[in-house]
Amino acid sequence: MYYPTTLSSRYGVTSPNRLMRMVEEMLEPRLTGMGDLSEVSSQIIPTNVRETEDKYIVEAQMSGADREDIEVFLEDDVLTVSYDAKTEEEQLEGGVLQDEWRLESRRRSMRLPQVDRKSEPVGTLQNGILRVEVEKSPERRRRRLTIQ
Repeated sequence: MYYPTTLSSRYGVTSPNRLMRMVEEMLEPRLTGMGDLSEVSSQIIPTNVRETEDKYIVEAQMSGADREDIEVFLEDDVLTVSYDAKTEEEQLEGGVLQDEWRLESRRRSMRLPQVDRKSEPVGTLQNGILRVEVEKSPERRRRRLTIQ
């Protein structure tokens, strides 16, 4: 069950970024030299990877990314999805109370075994979700054998 005020009223946490900073502060002595955890997590593209009988379906969250800035590469059996964010400075009137909306360059690679190197992957972008379908190699697909 969701209680919207539990974290904010008990611990003063008003955003996921604030929670990440609290964890970093608690672990800081142990993490010296590892860098900022929020930088690492913000550079990863959230993905879902599903496997069917004849293909892989990869869905990547690309909210706010323009189609022209997205790149998808398939090299051997590694699929790489990335986008290069173009940042623009905007002058606003008045003060900023909260500024958490960022679009940063991100990249994600994943190994997809049994890829058909002869077929061309198909990619579509709809409602901020990039969907890539990669065919499996016919000779390497899993087959059920009949026992006699």
